[in-house]
Amino acid sequence: MGWKRLSDTKGALGVIPLLLLFTFVAAVIYPIRPLQVISLALAACVLFILAVLVAAKKSVSAGWSKLLGLASAGVAMWWPFWIPRLLLPLTLQILCRAMAVGLGFLAAAVLYRSLPGHIRILGPPFSLVPLVLAFLLPFGPERWTIEPLTIEEAQFHGRHFLVRTGEGPLLVYDFPEMTLRQVIGFLPYRHMSLPSFSTTLPGWSFALAVLESGGGVEVRFPGEVRLPGLDLSAFSVQTESELIALMSGPKSTFITVYRTEDGRPWLQLRDARWAPASLPIPLPGFPSFKNDVAISGDRSKIAYLDRDSKFQRVRVIDLSTGESHSLLFSQEIAALGGGEGTYIASIAFSPDGKGLALGLSWKGGADCPGLVWRVDLEGKVLARFLPPTPEELRHDPDVWILAHDPSGRRLLAGICCRPRRLVVIDMDSGRVRDLPLGGLGFDDAFFSPDGHYLVATKPDGIYIWKSQ
Repeated sequence: MGWKRLSDTKGALGVIPLLLLFTFVAAVIYPIRPLQVISLALAACVLFILAVLVAAKKSVSAGWSKLLGLASAGVAMWWPFWIPRLLLPLTLQILCRAMAVGLGFLAAAVLYRSLPGHIRILGPPFSLVPLVLAFLLPFGPERWTIEPLTIEEAQFHGRHFLVRTGEGPLLVYDFPEMTLRQVIGFLPYRHMSLPSFSTTLPGWSFALAVLESGGGVEVRFPGEVRLPGLDLSAFSVQTESELIALMSGPKSTFITVYRTEDGRPWLQLRDARWAPASLPIPLPGFPSFKNDVAISGDRSKIAYLDRDSKFQRVRVIDLSTGESHSLLFSQEIAALGGGEGTYIASIAFSPDGKGLALGLSWKGGADCPGLVWRVDLEGKVLARFLPPTPEELRHDPDVWILAHDPSGRRLLAGICCRPRRLVVIDMDSGRVRDLPLGGLGFDDAFFSPDGHYLVATKPDGIYIWKSQ
């Protein structure tokens, strides 16, 4: 066939400027450092080859053909493995894999010419290697940066994706296109360690509560959704409390979990103007962090971790009646070998409100049956998922991210700290799927409202996986 024609040395060298043009275009479309470095490296390679040819004043020798074949073979095998780590948009990931396949055919043609006669037949089959890798290797997440701003928190509102930045502005994106629709300016926050950004209210596009110094809470929200051009209003209220968590409540209300000056935690519903919509409900125990609190999908119940106890206790409160009951897991944890430092680190309500997922922080070095437990609202353990790897077990793993998909059939879990992992658990089979590059160390992660995407955030960007 035309392997001899394909393996012509000058023709083979002619593909390098095409690769150079491709990487330059990709670097312009998506200007990240890895693509820029690759473009410069290829440009340097072209200049070096031209300089050698001019100095030699002769056509390319068979030695150059062999060298090009070996280099192309190496790049063709290495390139598909590195593509996911570029964190490119999906279209560029596909183009990069096509480039890997093209390099594979180029390498096969040159190898066919340069290999000894008795093994020359091995050249053409080499083209299958990058082709197979291009189909088998998983795609990495897309990364969207909001530089020079940094991400503080994010959440969905319908098909819009809202990002609160550490510098103040609130960004409104169309999802999944990640087209910036609106920038709403806020003054820089004086106090960043307490919650914060939170809730989606029926009839409102979003609300933002910021705890500031001196017990001052500033609440900002727009009226009905009118993108672009949201009408923004804001007001401030003074409280003597410390806000722990702020969530969307029933009938266009907020659910506030806060601590008064005497250290006692309370729960109260407030309307969109921050006026009380219910009497305060005392919370037994001691929830400390935003991630200690979870709310059911119908907004009728909350569950929270009681950290004011040596027992591993979860409390569930019915918001319509104010009744609460406790779920104790200390005996189960101890019976399975969990050390004294083992505790429940995170909590998530199932979408139907009939059960909970618990993420554990496992201490003691003993075998762990699973870092994620599924329990009912009576405290019965229904299943255990995600047994840690031996390496994780040596470093006292804990699950710091838990989020169900809208169907409740999948659970997103983030494991810390050595090594970090972000995984999807099939709640029916228990199968665990590690997300490509899920060990980057994310601050938060969740499913999109339609369940088709996984979104994770870090201060440096937004990472998006296609989940189906």
